[in-house]
Amino acid sequence: MKKCCFILSLTLGLFVSVLSFTACSSDDDENETKSIVVGTWSGYRYDGPDKDNKNRMLMLVFKSDGYGTITEQDDRGNRSGSFQYVMEGSNKGKIRFDGYVEFDYFFVIEGNQMKVYDKGYGEDIDWILTKE
Repeated sequence: MKKCCFILSLTLGLFVSVLSFTACSSDDDENETKSIVVGTWSGYRYDGPDKDNKNRMLMLVFKSDGYGTITEQDDRGNRSGSFQYVMEGSNKGKIRFDGYVEFDYFFVIEGNQMKVYDKGYGEDIDWILTKE
């Protein structure tokens, strides 16, 4: 009887250990995916390959908790606000602005460059930002 209880408790302990390691693994993957975006990104409005649009600048600051801040500068001055973001892959995600813009932005990160779109991934690029 003691041997049966010992084996049962050993099996139960092993099962609990396996579950806890599995749960930690997904948290690490999520943090690693978010770490690619965390930081300050800034750059100018993209209106085409041969157009200089240095009068409109955007700065996005991504925090590790899924939130961030935005500052946009143009001829009319500076505007700022906050946003939430969610990663939808290892190098892409979606931004939802809080009271600043009424639609989502989509972004794709390639190295230290972020392309920001307003109509989905790869459609109608609006900004090209560089990580500071």
